[in-house]
Amino acid sequence: MFILYLLTILCLCYIVLQDFKERQVYWFLFPLLLILLITIHSIKVHDKYILFLSIGFNFLLVSAILLILYLYTRLILKRRFVNYSLGLGDILFFYAFASGFPILTFSFLFVFSIIFSLLFYLIFKNNLFAQSIPLAGLMGIFLASTILLNLLLEKPLLHVY
Repeated sequence: MFILYLLTILCLCYIVLQDFKERQVYWFLFPLLLILLITIHSIKVHDKYILFLSIGFNFLLVSAILLILYLYTRLILKRRFVNYSLGLGDILFFYAFASGFPILTFSFLFVFSIIFSLLFYLIFKNNLFAQSIPLAGLMGIFLASTILLNLLLEKPLLHVY
């Protein structure tokens, strides 16, 4: 189990480095992250029905958020959505992220990772070379930190229902 967590953290670190350095991430890292998180989630959950229910609900939540963002971008801002308002890597990261946690845990982690990303950007926006937010990278920092903190605690809390 420790190896899976370590591989997940390494994958997240690689996503972070690429997103900050090149502002694009290799596509295969997102399916790899998805597989690692689903594997960890399935080991922690004994009832596969609950596993599929939580992943399905999390995917619906992400899809609803993306639909709202898409409508806002297209109808109000009158801009293109993918790679202008939100990068394709960010969208893939959202779905990979959604696959790894129970519904409540994912909801809290997702909201707080967005808040973390916003605060980080507001504090360090003058030091970033691009005007866009490296969202997948910032969310990767948050998720890797959360997983690492969970490993250091004696009672893991990420997969508690």
